[in-house]
Amino acid sequence: MSSPVEEFIAEHVAGREPARYPSRSSEAPRALLSRAGRRRNIHAKRMHHNQHVLMRGARVIGGFDVTLTTLVSAEALEASKDRALAKSYLEAEEIATAPWTVVEASDTAAGLRFLRERGHLFVRPITSGGGAGITRRVGAEPELQKALGKVVDVSSDPAGLRICAMLEQQIHGVDLRAYVVHEQVVSVMARLPFFVVGDGKLSVEELAQRAVTARQENPLLGRYGFDLSHVLEANVPFSSVPANAEVVLLSDEVNIRSGGLTVDVTALVGNELLHTAIEACWALPGARAGAVDLRVDNVENPEAILVTDVNAEASFTPHHYPWMGRGRPVADAIMQTISRR
Repeated sequence: MSSPVEEFIAEHVAGREPARYPSRSSEAPRALLSRAGRRRNIHAKRMHHNQHVLMRGARVIGGFDVTLTTLVSAEALEASKDRALAKSYLEAEEIATAPWTVVEASDTAAGLRFLRERGHLFVRPITSGGGAGITRRVGAEPELQKALGKVVDVSSDPAGLRICAMLEQQIHGVDLRAYVVHEQVVSVMARLPFFVVGDGKLSVEELAQRAVTARQENPLLGRYGFDLSHVLEANVPFSSVPANAEVVLLSDEVNIRSGGLTVDVTALVGNELLHTAIEACWALPGARAGAVDLRVDNVENPEAILVTDVNAEASFTPHHYPWMGRGRPVADAIMQTISRR
């Protein structure tokens, strides 16, 4: 039986060509915001390091620091850095999330108790960090120990004595990231693990080499090299030849820094998902812009929508440069909203 991710790829991705861009290099968030501002007679003035103020004439109307803008409050920023706090805000608004708990990274016993209750787990640091320290499909004690060790490895306390990990029940589905600005979802993209689609002739390794080459042509994804030695050869022998149109997932990772692929699905999703994304963003006090991660069993007609994360600091650049589909003008939506304040 195919997984929701495999079904999505077969129906919406297989056979399509990746997006083409006029330049092999992607613009940084500062450049995207500055260009969007100039179209509205707003000037971005650099103040210190990455901090900029936004000026219309002699009047300051906002500012930004890399991807963080003045559309985000201090409370929303704190919740973006603390996943447990963000989950608490979501639950207070009765927004569905996967069952979760927090344990100290050194407390394997507590983690095992939750594992026995919930089955396979999704383990990650309690603090957000660009996808670092995440382990999916944790189903046994050795895997849990390794996952908690990864959390410690990306922490500032190597001893792990005060480092906490978030454990969530692993619920299978397609990972989506929506970017909300004010009361609008500007972009939704599917975040997919590295995969190949068989043609009945080429081996997994040959297909993967071609896929890596195609991925490197994307202006943004090409910045993050991908080593095929990281894919799941234990599950899929490189020498095997997939059947024609067979989808073969070669990784668990959906983060673009770890080989993930992005597909614009803004036009596919329905109103219920859009409403959920907006409600989730607004659940963080003072968050008027930010990324909302969701997991669905079906992109077009989901029976269940779970919010897995809300991050007001997440980069909006991937929405401008999806691997497949059209880019969405998130920076323009941000500047338009700032200009109205």
